[in-house]
Amino acid sequence: MFIPNPNFVREMMDETADVVAEQAQVAADEANKLRHRIMPRKKRNAIVVEKQAPDVFIVNTDLGGHLDEWGSKNNPSYAPLRNGVRNAGFDLTEL
Repeated sequence: MFIPNPNFVREMMDETADVVAEQAQVAADEANKLRHRIMPRKKRNAIVVEKQAPDVFIVNTDLGGHLDEWGSKNNPSYAPLRNGVRNAGFDLTEL
């Protein structure tokens, strides 16, 4: 007799988020290798993985991280997050 698990969806979301977070950490490590600069008194690995099941985020916690990622008038774009995701072997489609 089949007895449905009422917690199936929640359990699968948690397990899936764990697997995705592990893979996201690989991409975050690659992105940390590609960072152009490190702000004084900032930790070396400013690009971190945050898990809020079922969502997983790769976040740049550096205050000037947007300049590294997107550039500015006087600063070229180094794109450590985007390139880190690609270097980790994932496909990235920019919208």
